[in-house]
Amino acid sequence: KNSSTEYYQVFRQGKALKHPDTGETLAYEAQYLGDARMLESGDPSKLVVTRVKQEILPTDRLLAAPEKAALPYYFPRAPDKNVKGRILAAVNGLREFGPTTIVAISLGKREGVEIGHVLSLHRNRGETVYREDNVGAPQRFQLPEQRYGLVFVFRVFDRIAYALVMENNGPVSVADSVRKP
Repeated sequence: KNSSTEYYQVFRQGKALKHPDTGETLAYEAQYLGDARMLESGDPSKLVVTRVKQEILPTDRLLAAPEKAALPYYFPRAPDKNVKGRILAAVNGLREFGPTTIVAISLGKREGVEIGHVLSLHRNRGETVYREDNVGAPQRFQLPEQRYGLVFVFRVFDRIAYALVMENNGPVSVADSVRKP
């Protein structure tokens, strides 16, 4: 801990966010537990917890609280290049969700995703349909992905980003695709 830091946030490491196709660990969720203020620095330091969202345990971690910033300005736009990723998780922990839900996506700075990018949501349930041809033999067809909504990227890290579900027609699900609209 830096002795000049006065305000901290308390976190607990959450589950790993893995890419559904490759299995690569992209990040770990950080579960926000509360806020604390330094009373006395030293070894040990003395802090007072000023806000609690969940129980705080001795193994939880302190991070210096970010400086209070003015409200950010966002400029919604499509990415310059084609990107395709997947929904990794929803902040609320559900498997299906709707508008105004915050989601983690498998795209980040390394894929060229930036704050303000708008991506389309696509559903592919891997459904196969069969249709008989003229001689009565069944033909197999893979259904294409269906576009059903939009997300807005507001926070970007190296390998993941967080986005807000802006609109959707039907439930948004973990592992659905996001791409350049």
